[in-house]
Amino acid sequence: MMFLSSTARIPDWMAYVEGVTVVDYIDHNNYVIKVRLDLPWPLRNRELVACVETSFPDSETVINMRNCPDRVPADSTIRVKGLEAQWRLHAMSRELTRVEYSTWVDLGGLVPATGFNLLLKNTTQSSLQKLRNLMQSSHATAAY
Repeated sequence: MMFLSSTARIPDWMAYVEGVTVVDYIDHNNYVIKVRLDLPWPLRNRELVACVETSFPDSETVINMRNCPDRVPADSTIRVKGLEAQWRLHAMSRELTRVEYSTWVDLGGLVPATGFNLLLKNTTQSSLQKLRNLMQSSHATAAY
């Protein structure tokens, strides 16, 4: 969970994320973030503003994200038009966690949402593997 909630570490494992800034802290479970996306050519870089809600039902951690662009004034960067994402983490044992992740993004501009979401489908496995490797290496480091 530490790597999901550490905004500074998100670019280390999540595809196309250049940086994340918390722009409004409501409470421990609700905050607003601005994400800078470094997209592959021929796409232009984008930013998104997301409202993040976390909850902890029945030994799970649930993180919901939705687009909320009006929470931060726009600059000259192209702004993502739509976002819905959810992380569900369920501890199966001390060493094993089931991760369910879903996302839908509308990049805005001239990029069809279906095209970018297909690209995300192909990079999600890589992002989750990077997250797993970071978590495993942090556990190994903590053991020393």
